[in-house]
Amino acid sequence: MSKIAEKQYGDPLTYPAIVEATNAKAAEDSSFAVISDPNVLEAGQKLWLPAAPQNQAAVGIYKALLPAASSPGIDSTLYLNIDSTVRQVEDYLNGEPAIVEVGNWRGAGSQVEVSLSGREGGTVYAAPNINTFTLEGDTLATTPDEDNYGSLGRKYIRFEALATGQQTVAYNPAEAAQAMSQNLAGIYKGFSPAASCCGLDWTLFLNTDSKASLKSDYLNGEAPIVEAGTWTLSDNTLSVTLADAQSAYTFQVADGVLISNDFSIFGEAPLRLYRFDVAARNAGKAFVSGTVSYLQRMALPPQASLTVQLVDVSRADAPAEVISEQVIPANGQQVPFAFALPYDPTAIDPVHTYAIQSRIEADGKLLFITTRIYNVITRGNPTTLEVIMESVGN
Repeated sequence: MSKIAEKQYGDPLTYPAIVEATNAKAAEDSSFAVISDPNVLEAGQKLWLPAAPQNQAAVGIYKALLPAASSPGIDSTLYLNIDSTVRQVEDYLNGEPAIVEVGNWRGAGSQVEVSLSGREGGTVYAAPNINTFTLEGDTLATTPDEDNYGSLGRKYIRFEALATGQQTVAYNPAEAAQAMSQNLAGIYKGFSPAASCCGLDWTLFLNTDSKASLKSDYLNGEAPIVEAGTWTLSDNTLSVTLADAQSAYTFQVADGVLISNDFSIFGEAPLRLYRFDVAARNAGKAFVSGTVSYLQRMALPPQASLTVQLVDVSRADAPAEVISEQVIPANGQQVPFAFALPYDPTAIDPVHTYAIQSRIEADGKLLFITTRIYNVITRGNPTTLEVIMESVGN
């Protein structure tokens, strides 16, 4: 199926749109068969190929973790389908069914207009709810709008970038670590690739009564898989025992995240689960985000740590002023590392120069450091970027 998608649309990852369109066609035309497994097609099987959208670069699945006044928060998934249809799923994480809205989208250049015309299988709105987003790399963001998404606007991140570690949710590890040290109970989110479909969206619920549930959503339009069980904590190791699992899943509680001992990304970096309430509180803040890596063929030792800083370098006669800092322990992970540095937009001086600096250390020894200037925020510079470090030996 991915080969067909690549030939038709130039992108193998758009095959879920063919599956969705064919299955929708099968519901009204018996000459089409429902596709239950995109890896298995029969000779002569008919497919319904949707038209490519105007802005194919925006096609994809996007995630946003958001605060809410009357629930734990909003876990929002936005589907921009290749046939120009849109599906927005808003899960308030309160045990109630998610709110699913549908409509259409169109794009020109970096602008993406999303028009939600009603509820899936139900209410049709008297007038569509229209929002305009700006696509920048893997992020899709509105401008602040009181009438639609509130004064802070809304920012989505492409799911594929989250799943592969190229992007991370807005997060404050220190805030999360403090909250988790007081009470580990809460909701945790994680993202990983999936072999059979679009990705695997993880939601782990740790209740105060020691009950747990794990929701696994393959983002393919089917209902998520929900498994129930219990959880315990011992010496910073979380054990989650689900009813039908042969053994408990274990996580290390470290640095404001849950680090899986059982699941990994491409067999390398361990799956990380982020505390939802911390991510949601940080969603409305401004961030400089991106990845840090190096080109040398060298594996990092497990005890290595990466420090990324947002600094004001306006004064040539004074040390750089640190605006924001993130320390990321390697814990066996290799480059690239995703980072997100929060900052207060009202404290940014448009005539000042801001930059990203980073370094990797292990056992007190400097291994890698940035050797060029990566300007950000002001004077037309980006807020999303790729940072390349150099070995101190070079």
